[in-house]
Amino acid sequence: MIHTDEKVMPLNKKAWSSWNSSINSNNMKESSITYWLNLLQNLNVRKNIFLTLNPFFQVDKDKIIKKIEFTHPYYNQEALNFQKNLSNIQNKKNILFCGSYFGYGFHEDGIKSSIDMLKFLDD
Repeated sequence: MIHTDEKVMPLNKKAWSSWNSSINSNNMKESSITYWLNLLQNLNVRKNIFLTLNPFFQVDKDKIIKKIEFTHPYYNQEALNFQKNLSNIQNKKNILFCGSYFGYGFHEDGIKSSIDMLKFLDD
């Protein structure tokens, strides 16, 4: 969810970072991550804006900007095996493939995938 509730951040503001991890001390299996979008995306706004994934705590409802359901790719052995075969289907019938799912699902994987895809373009 995207929100402005600063209580999800570390108590010491000097400890705030682009990515902030929280673990429930009562249940170590529960964890959450909060992105501080102002720092992460260099937002020039007066309010601090956060994106929290999997909160195990309450976020002030009055400070919620938007709730969005996010998903990441799921990687099992079959998916990893298909990644190895990408070059066999790349640029067949003028179709090219790229995306973060051709790596580990991170933004950097999307960039690497697009660079790899460009290598298959005909001169």
